[in-house]
Amino acid sequence: VLDGLGGGDMVGWGTGVSVGEEEVRRIVRRAKGLREQGGGQDETQFSTGLTSALLEAAKADTLPADFKATLLDQGLTDDRADLVARIYEEEKTSLRKILARTQFTFPQLTGVTWRLDFVVKTKHVDHAIRPLFHVRFHTVKPDGSEEDIDFTCTEEELSDLHDTLKQACHQVTMAMNSL
Repeated sequence: VLDGLGGGDMVGWGTGVSVGEEEVRRIVRRAKGLREQGGGQDETQFSTGLTSALLEAAKADTLPADFKATLLDQGLTDDRADLVARIYEEEKTSLRKILARTQFTFPQLTGVTWRLDFVVKTKHVDHAIRPLFHVRFHTVKPDGSEEDIDFTCTEEELSDLHDTLKQACHQVTMAMNSL
């Protein structure tokens, strides 16, 4: 999508549009959601290509060196790839924060703790021993904040949850084996 040609500017591949460091920074700002008025269609194509590359790299948490290698594979000269990779490295954290706010991602499960209690007495029965499980899922949200999800269940409900998760794992294994 991008091609670096002579001089101190970058040129959008096949577009002939000359783009300097300040233009790349403007495109990064656009990728971060700061809307500005664009130029002609060729500039728009280059801007869209670079914006997509920056956002996809940030989304995948790509290392700047790997991003630079991808840019080189796409035809940028070493100088131009260095420039874009340097700007990407400077802006990567803010791009990832914006992506975390604007996309839906499930929290990542990082741990589980549980406790078994016995209910000995209820309102209606003086002596009925019944096990009750308190389960806590420890998760990390996409923005890096931690959150615990607590629930209480009976032995039967915990067994049902276990069986459901086991079936889900089996389905994933079957799906992966069929690829």
